[in-house]
Formats: sequence, C-alpha cells, structure tokens
Amino acid sequence: MDVTAGTIGRFWSLRWLTTNPSRLWKRYVVAIGLIVLLLIGSQVAHTMTLTETARDASVINLSGRQRMLSQRILYLATQLELSQDSPTAAMLTDAVGEFENAHNRLVGIAMESPQLSEFFAVGTPERLDARARDYVNTARAIIQSPLDPQVLHPLLEDLKAFGTFELLRDLNTAVQLFEEDANDRAERLSQLQEATLILAILTIIIEAVLIFWPAQISINRALDGLESRNRDIVKSNEALQELTQRLSFAAHHDSLTGVANRKKLKEELSERLAKIDHDKRSICVMHLDLDRFKEVNDTLGHIVGDSVLSRAAEIMAYTVHDDDIVARVGGDEFVIVMDMPRAAGVKRAMEIAETLIRRICEPMMLDDAMVTVGTSIGIAFSSEQEAEADLLIGNADIALYEAKRDGKGVARLFTRSMREGVEQRHNMIQDIHEGLEKGQFIPFFQPQVSFDTGELIGFEVLARWDHPKYGLLPPADFIPLAEEIGVIDQIDMQVAIAGLDGLNKIRARGLKVPKLSINVAARSLRLGTYRDDLHKALKERGLSPSDIVVEVLETTLIEGKDDPAYQMIGDLASDGFDIYIDDFGTGYASLASLAQLDLSGMKIDKSLVANPEDRRANQVIAAVSSLADGLGLTIVAEGVETPQTYSALKRMKCHVAQGYGIGVPMSQDDAIGWMADYGASPQQLAD
Repeated sequence: MDVTAGTIGRFWSLRWLTTNPSRLWKRYVVAIGLIVLLLIGSQVAHTMTLTETARDASVINLSGRQRMLSQRILYLATQLELSQDSPTAAMLTDAVGEFENAHNRLVGIAMESPQLSEFFAVGTPERLDARARDYVNTARAIIQSPLDPQVLHPLLEDLKAFGTFELLRDLNTAVQLFEEDANDRAERLSQLQEATLILAILTIIIEAVLIFWPAQISINRALDGLESRNRDIVKSNEALQELTQRLSFAAHHDSLTGVANRKKLKEELSERLAKIDHDKRSICVMHLDLDRFKEVNDTLGHIVGDSVLSRAAEIMAYTVHDDDIVARVGGDEFVIVMDMPRAAGVKRAMEIAETLIRRICEPMMLDDAMVTVGTSIGIAFSSEQEAEADLLIGNADIALYEAKRDGKGVARLFTRSMREGVEQRHNMIQDIHEGLEKGQFIPFFQPQVSFDTGELIGFEVLARWDHPKYGLLPPADFIPLAEEIGVIDQIDMQVAIAGLDGLNKIRARGLKVPKLSINVAARSLRLGTYRDDLHKALKERGLSPSDIVVEVLETTLIEGKDDPAYQMIGDLASDGFDIYIDDFGTGYASLASLAQLDLSGMKIDKSLVANPEDRRANQVIAAVSSLADGLGLTIVAEGVETPQTYSALKRMKCHVAQGYGIGVPMSQDDAIGWMADYGASPQQLAD
C-alpha cells in the first residue's frame, strides 16, 4: 500500500513538472511581465535616487554659498565705509539680494524636514531665519544710510556682530543639517533599491522552479528521442568541423586581403609578447597607412581601391618573413609584427620600412588603370616596461602620426617624447572645449589708421585664449588645433560676439570707431548658419553690417565657385558687409576670384612688407596696389613697425596701416586708453 501511494505521488509530481511545452508560453508571459515590472520599479527607484541626489547637492551647495555671501556682505560693507563709492554700494546691494533670495529658497526647502524647520523656525527669535533677516535688514540699513562715518560705523559694528559669530555658526549648522537630511533620504532610497533587488532574485528563483525546470525536463525527453539519429549526426560531424575551420579563418582574417584581422593581430601579438626574452629579442610593430588611397577610391572607384589594398597586402607579406604577422586593421591601415634581435632591431626595421615604402610607391597596373599610392610607417619596439599589445600598437600609431606630419612617405621610430606630445595635444583639445564652454576666447583690438590723414579707420579683432594655466595664448598656439578638431567656427563666433560687445562699449565712451574687422575661417563660411548667427549678433547689439569688415583668408578662395564658402562670401557682401581678403600674397587666389567676388579690400601680408629694402617685395606690393586701385579696393598693409616701412608703403599708395608701429593688439580697456592718448598723426611715424 505504501509503495503504491509513493508511486502515484511521484507520477503526479512528474506530470505537474512536465507540462506540455506548447503550454509553457503562458508561464513565459507571466515571467516576462514580472521581470518588466521589476525593471520598471528598479528604474523608478534609480531615477528617484538620481533626482534626489542632484537636488540635495544643489541645496547643500546653495546653503554652503550662504556662508560665503554673508562674509562678502560684511567685506563690502567695510569697504563701503572706507571708499564710500557707488560701485561698492551696488555690489553690496547685489550680494544682499542674492543672500536674501537664497535664504528664502532654503526656508521653503527646510519646511519639508521637521529638524530643519525647527532650526530655521520662521518668525521665532534667536533662530536662523530671524538672524538672517536681521543681518539683511542691517546691511540694507547701511546701504540706505547717508555716507556718514558716524552713521555707518554703528551699523557696521552691528553687522560684524551678526556676521562673525551667531549667523556664521548657524549657517554652518544649516549646511550640516541639509547634509544629514540628504544622507537620510539617500539611505531610504538605497533600502528601496535593495528591496527591489531581493524581490528580483526571489522572482528569478521562483521562475526557475516553475518555468525553466519543467521546460528542461521536456527538452531532455525530446533529446532522448533523438538518440536514434546519432549515427547521422556522427556522419555530418566532419562537415561541421570543416565549416568550423572556415568560420574560424573568417573570424581571424580580413575577407578582402586574406591577411590577419585586428582580432588575430591582438591575440598573436599578446602571445608573442608573453613568450619573448626581452633581454635578447624585441617585438617590432609597424603601423602602415596608405597615402593618397582616398583619392584613388574617390576617383577610380571602390573596385580599384580594393585591388590596391590586396596588392599592398601582397607586397607586405612578400617583404617580411613567413612567421611574421601582416594584419589589416582599418580601411587602408595595416600592422606588421616581427620578432627581431634587440641589438640590430632598429637598423633592420628601418631597412624593411624603406623597402616597403619603395615597393608600395611603385606604380600599380590594376584593371587597365595605372595607380600610384604611397605609405607612411610608424615603428615601435617592445621592452619589459612596454610589453602590452594595445600599448605597443598605440606607440606605433603615434609614430605613424608623426610620419604623416613630416610629409608622408617616411618611416618614424616611436620615442617617449612623441607620447608626451600626443598627451599634451589631447590635454590641449580638452582645454579648448572647456575654454569654449567658459568663454575663455577673448578679443584683442589692433588699430588701423589712414596713411593719408592719420585718422583711426577701425580695429581688427584678434583672438586670444585666456588660458587658466598658461595665461594669454596667441592664435598660433591654438588655431591650427582648433581647425583640426572642427571647433574653429565656435571660436570665430565667440570672439566676434565679444568683439561686438567691445565695440559698443568703446563707442559708449564717445569714441569714434568707424569699423570693426573680424576674422572668419573657411569652416565657418562653409556652415550654413554663420550668416544668420552674425546678423543675430549684430541685431541684438544695435549694430549693422556697415559697421563690420569680414576678413577672409586668401586660401579660402582656392576651391572656387563650387565651394559653399565662396557663396557665403557673396551673400555677406550683398548684405552690406565689407569683405577683405586677408594675408593676400600667401595663398593661391586667382585674379578671376577677385573679379567675381564683391570685395571691398585686401590686406597685404606682413611677410611682404617686413623689409622695406627688398626691391622684389616692393614691386609686388606696388603691383597689388595698382591692381586694387583698378578694382576699387582698399589696401591694408599689415606689419607696419618702422618709419621706413611706413614711408615706403605710403609711397606705394597703400591706404590703411596696421602693425606694432601703430599699436599692438590690446584689450578693450587698453584700446580705450590708446584712443585717448592717440593725438598725433601717425604720419609722424615716417619722420
């Protein structure tokens, strides 16, 4: 009887567990629903944590700032007693207002916490709210009182009594209470997240017992029924192994060239670095990049481009040993790994690199097309200190970057100074982005005066970087990098807007500044928003296009009419902006460009005017001046630094002088001072 009962029990137990697989979908729906609910609950808890943490941080920061503001009010009140001037009173008024507004906000927040509410105790004497308001009222009394020491001094003493003990102590306590309140809230939210996690674990366990275990039992029964097909599976095993080998090859090799891919490269390189004896041998990594490959792809098509890559891979494999690794790691980038004796490694590597450069540079006949490309190579060697695959490949990549900077078609060996340069470049890039966010790019103003009358024609706005660490940096220290990383348009607009503000401030002093010249990079002109952004900036400041000269580098005109920058120059000219060609004589602008564009002037590069005794340069300047007269253009001569240069340029009928002999680039305040001191005609420079 007991045996029969046990057998029946086991039967019903297995029947319950081995539910028909076709019915398991209902349990899966329930399981997924529970998981979704848990995910939503976890996300809600996480969002609440982030929101409350951000709010608490803001409140703590605001409360902490009250301490600083209280001392600032005390300091400004003391200064007001000493200086008795309106600017100090204005700053004191602003500080008091900021303190009071922040206090009111904190009072509202404190009402949410019983402990903070009791501490602030609105309307109760000898509490923080009462002390803060007494402090504000005393400060306002100082602001509103007559500037009489006998009146100010007692009020100031009262302010000091408030601000140096009880109020400061209570403000410190308030910060601590806000922090405690934030910690309590964070603890509660943490407990909520822990509860969600525990519930998720329990749910997974229950789902495993009720759903996945029965499913596994059903699957096992199905597998038992497949034993009869075991022979067929064994027969197909060889085919599967062959397929696996092909897949493995495909997973570790480049499908186009047949050489190793990045995955295999890292595996092989890591294995070799782990086995090598660094005292006797070294791993050499070469990083190659095909020069002019993009031009081949764009002009002859991707089929020819693929043939170039395959031929280059063949050349590399033929040049190195069979046990060396050739890998394609990017579009037109390859890496070669070689094991070399440490003593002669560098010499051998340079010989191989020169051979690769020579062979790859030879013309290739591909699909009835003669193709010529080149290659630049970066070389790095392993050492005990540098024995990681990623680091070694990165070193070779840095050396490749230096090779390309040196003109391409060369090989460069990695040095530690190269990495330092890359790190400095990376830091500078980060600093540039931070500088844009913080408005560190500022305008400097260099005066431009008439050769004929000596009158001020205007100022050119020149960019400077007020770097927090390195101080004031000239354009040469950041403009090339800004162009490379694609933010030169942002710097252009930031400096231009600040320059427009400076123009208004100078004019507000009653000083006459007819024009303001701003520089614009080719990238800015190619952006469709530059024109609208410039008009918006002028409108907001009550200025018009007639107040502005837009200076465009001569190199911007190289690509001709199809260049969006070319069209933008025409649009700006039609809007009423004066357009000047900057650094004329250093680029490749055609005479057709000068005739087709509605230009107002051109600036002769200072390299042409540096030596007034240079007969050839003077002939060029005279020719340009004659050309400008024929086109009705204004000629601005840059680099006017000496009386001799000034006299020579005036004789050659240049119209406007600019240079250190007239005035150096200067801040807005210095420019105002320069205008105030500028009384004598600049023609005296030629005396």
